[in-house]
Amino acid sequence: MDTGETRRPLVPPRVMAGLTLLIVFAFGAAAGAVLDRVALRRHHSRLIERVFSPPSESERRKHAEKMAKELDLTPAQAAAVDTIFAARTRQLDAGRVRFEAELRALMAATRHQIDSLLTPDQRAKLEALRRRHGHSHRDS
Repeated sequence: MDTGETRRPLVPPRVMAGLTLLIVFAFGAAAGAVLDRVALRRHHSRLIERVFSPPSESERRKHAEKMAKELDLTPAQAAAVDTIFAARTRQLDAGRVRFEAELRALMAATRHQIDSLLTPDQRAKLEALRRRHGHSHRDS
């Protein structure tokens, strides 16, 4: 029963190719976004840890000793470098304390401003979201 007619596909090949490319692009973009987010989160948490976790006294001394050895510093130079590192550590610690206090105040003010716009039901929902995401700090 060959009538000599060729059956036409339901979807033209060009449309199918375009759809395939669109789907591949969408999956690639989604995968890239997820990977980027994971990588950024990991990098961000390491950066935060470095900034807010100052080196211990022993780590600071090890660093100063390593520097003295690698640069072949005299004992007087090594002592001066150690003194500089110790002073800088104290200054950084004080800066961290001020920064953390300012950051907490800004975050509390932001939460307060947003909360003041919401109905009691919306505030309860927002608080549940905050708890679910680990942001239930109530500084206001």
